[in-house]
Amino acid sequence: PPPPPPPPRDSIRRQRQMCIRDRNMGLALVRQGKIDEAIIHFSEALKIRPDYAAVHNNLGAALAKQGRIEEATKHFSEALRITRNARKKGLPQRQ
Repeated sequence: PPPPPPPPRDSIRRQRQMCIRDRNMGLALVRQGKIDEAIIHFSEALKIRPDYAAVHNNLGAALAKQGRIEEATKHFSEALRITRNARKKGLPQRQ
């Protein structure tokens, strides 16, 4: 069977907006000291864009605040891997 068609542009735009919303909500919750809730939002953002290095870094920092160092290290490492690969390919860094 043929591959499925790509999602419509408005669907992609909506996903990006949801990802940014979740990241921003996570950042706001961290500032309020609501780390558990922030982790949920960062995780949701990564479901949409698993290659988002900044969100991996944010999630790693939130996990580290909870003393979940092993999990945090995985996200910090993934952020570095994504960033290095983007640099090798000459791609702009996503914020």
